[in-house]
Amino acid sequence: MGPAGLTLVIVKKALLQAIQNLIPSMSDYRIYDSHNSMFNTPPVFSIYVAMLNLRWLKEMGGVKQAEQKNIAKANLLYDAIDRSNCFYGLADKADRSRMNITFKMYNRERETEFC
Repeated sequence: MGPAGLTLVIVKKALLQAIQNLIPSMSDYRIYDSHNSMFNTPPVFSIYVAMLNLRWLKEMGGVKQAEQKNIAKANLLYDAIDRSNCFYGLADKADRSRMNITFKMYNRERETEFC
């Protein structure tokens, strides 16, 4: 959702009340609930960036629309790598990620120049 330092927790209050174990205060969401999520100083920058990201995602049409767009972008890049005489993918087709597209050059001597 944003930079490090922000945690979003969605939990039923009934589950919080059912906790019987002793939990360190920083991990005890009952304390956050009783303080309206203000148990400690909130990570304001991370919250702000998360807000911007969520607004952007909404403007794009939501999660489903973003997923379709990311599938199309990943497919475009993978197709170019698969057709290339210079590059080859490292992951099996069934295991390919949409986020981390790994590839190398057939001619290893040109990798430095490419980068």
